[in-house]
Amino acid sequence: MAYSTIDDPRLHFSVNIWAGNGNAGRALTGFGHQPDFVWIKNRTSGSRSHILVDSVRGTGKILSVDTTVAESTENEDLSAFGSDGITVGNSGNTNSSGNTPIVGWSWKAGGSASNNTDGNKTISLSVNTTAGFSVGTYAGTGQDSTIGHGLGAVPDWLMIKNRSSGSRKWQLWHNGLTGTNKYLAIDRSDAELTDSASWDNTAHSNTVWNTYGSGEANQNGENFVCYAWTSIQGFSKFGSYTGNANANGPFIYTGFKPAWIMTKQINGSSSWIVHDNKRDPINPIDEFFTVEENDAAGDLDSFDLLSNGFKVRTSNGDRNSSGDIFAYWAFAESPLVNSEGIPNNAR
Repeated sequence: MAYSTIDDPRLHFSVNIWAGNGNAGRALTGFGHQPDFVWIKNRTSGSRSHILVDSVRGTGKILSVDTTVAESTENEDLSAFGSDGITVGNSGNTNSSGNTPIVGWSWKAGGSASNNTDGNKTISLSVNTTAGFSVGTYAGTGQDSTIGHGLGAVPDWLMIKNRSSGSRKWQLWHNGLTGTNKYLAIDRSDAELTDSASWDNTAHSNTVWNTYGSGEANQNGENFVCYAWTSIQGFSKFGSYTGNANANGPFIYTGFKPAWIMTKQINGSSSWIVHDNKRDPINPIDEFFTVEENDAAGDLDSFDLLSNGFKVRTSNGDRNSSGDIFAYWAFAESPLVNSEGIPNNAR
């Protein structure tokens, strides 16, 4: 049995919840690390977008996965990254009084960015090779390009947004897609889409990913952000499973007890579904968000979070339609076996 390389996942990723109080300059701590990328959603309000902020673009620079809008400046959403958390303002998105809980999913990269020239295009990159995560910004050229990701391994998940344009879809690649010319748009419920220009129809390597002149990934004169992940034993896993339309659904082995799961049917139209272990810690977990919408949280018994993976507990079509392929993204609460070969307790 493979040992984990990360004994305490919270040093690199954590799920955090708080009750909004409407106060400006509010410091939230206990994240377990200094964040470089935070994804926040107000669970109570059905009119609040998913808020994405990272340390490379800078605090106050907001993107939303439920829309194609360009990057905006909203200083009251998130005003600072701290050594153990973030500072939020009086924004309704991140600290609305009376809204509880608001959830923030947080990843640690490498702090201050530096130029990466592994490809033929320079990218300003912050990298955490231990946890297999990087975030970077670059300028588009509209030409055949290779772009460094810094992971030291082939990426399993790339998520790119044109920061300059409000009409460009989010561009997402995942190792469960059926080809190197395929992508998913996280801002919509579509099945996998085809665009050879997006990834230049070329497999990614352990140093670079590939793109051509796609408006979503490399439009000349426009600015972009790329989030990249590779699977890390005992900490993160990205793959796919086949649905059976049964409440006794598939078991997916990850090698850890999941803290966060996102799923998406790739061969048909369905919602993006996100669950975590903080908003609903009792199996089967039921509270979820749909990523491509700004809805308040929904409820549906969906998964058991187990010491070594997760078990599908619904016949719902967005999670388990018969014969359909579902991509999944998972991050750990705790590894099945730590770096010393000692098993962790089951749930």
